[in-house]
Amino acid sequence: MNIKNTNDRRHELNGVLVVTLAFLLWGIMPIYWKALSHVSAPSILANRIIWSFVFTAILVQYQSRWKEFKTGINSPKELMFLFFRAFFIGINWLIFIWGINNGHVLECSLGYFINPLMVVLLGCIFLKENLSKYQIFALLLTCTGVLLLIINYGYIPWIALLIAITFAFYALLKKTSNSEALTGLTAEVAVLTVPALIYLAVISFKSQSSYFLEGSIATNFLLVFSGVVTAVPLLLYANGLRKIRLSLGGLLQYIAPTCTFFLGVFIFKESFTRVHLISFIIIWISLIIFSWSSFPKKRVTSA
Repeated sequence: MNIKNTNDRRHELNGVLVVTLAFLLWGIMPIYWKALSHVSAPSILANRIIWSFVFTAILVQYQSRWKEFKTGINSPKELMFLFFRAFFIGINWLIFIWGINNGHVLECSLGYFINPLMVVLLGCIFLKENLSKYQIFALLLTCTGVLLLIINYGYIPWIALLIAITFAFYALLKKTSNSEALTGLTAEVAVLTVPALIYLAVISFKSQSSYFLEGSIATNFLLVFSGVVTAVPLLLYANGLRKIRLSLGGLLQYIAPTCTFFLGVFIFKESFTRVHLISFIIIWISLIIFSWSSFPKKRVTSA
């Protein structure tokens, strides 16, 4: 029993480390998209999708895993969930890129502060994950911090809300999917590649720059490499999420918006008020409470 508990803890610790790395990469990603701010958000998204598919397809080919790829979409149910996952992640990418490149870095970070609440809520509703009274208190405390931020904006932060909702449903569908991380992601971007190619073809036909091997060398490099930048954290996230509870994975996501928040304030010089500071402190206190209350039963069991 002790050996089993030790293996379970190692398994979960590995998952926590992998998911944490994914969120760190996501947290600093605004720097990458800012470097492409001279390109329209839909064009960035289209290139991001296409080159993500190229990158993941090369990995699948290298590992000879096309059979797994087909197995993950061999039923109408899996195919339906695949289209839903592709839809949610595609919308999430578009809104995030547009928000970052139009001076809404802090609102984008707010979206990923709200997202864990959505993930935990979906985990409780659909996966029947239970929360302790301390965890419930932590979530209510987080709601308070997020509400302060929303009030401070003075309007409905639609960018933040859409980012939170789309990625929460993507996380839920990813958690319940039978597809392996790499082949699942390859299938998702494969679905999105068709409309991405159509979009680039249409704007090229209309003599508008698609920035698809038309801009500077630096621009083309960033667009092509966006496939790697996109796929790596998603693969890490998908692999790690399977080893931990969805609710814990949701709370770890505060790492990404914290990094983005600091970028918005200190690098991109967006407004930072006293309300932002108070809300940030409240949210992190709630995260500490939730994290502390997540493991006591395991310590008692292994004694």
